[in-house]
Amino acid sequence: MTKKDLVAHVADKTGLTKKQAGGAVDAFLAGIMDALKAEDAKISLVGFGTFSNKLRAQRVGVDPKTHAKKTYPAKRVPHFKAGKTLKELVEKGKKGKKRSAAQLRKELHDAVAKFRQEAQAESTKQTTTARPE
Repeated sequence: MTKKDLVAHVADKTGLTKKQAGGAVDAFLAGIMDALKAEDAKISLVGFGTFSNKLRAQRVGVDPKTHAKKTYPAKRVPHFKAGKTLKELVEKGKKGKKRSAAQLRKELHDAVAKFRQEAQAESTKQTTTARPE
């Protein structure tokens, strides 16, 4: 989903125009970004998740061009931890249950078989109605 899709979704669900929904989405994102500027920022949206800052420690890496060791300084990075409700929603998916690869293959096989039967029945129906007697 892109920002454009999100704006369209907000507009559809709230009855706002796309311009108004775009302003609401922009204001929401700006609020989160402004709050994350603080060193000990934490934004909790119950059921959705928590935005915060984390300190990434100093590390030693390798410069890909020269293959020389390079020290990367410590820095703050944004972090998101999904809430329980969001995790459960993603785990269950749209149908409400998790399906294995074998189940998905079987469902696909069954759908293809059903399509072939319907196509064959339609073909038989057309050939029998097309012949004059």
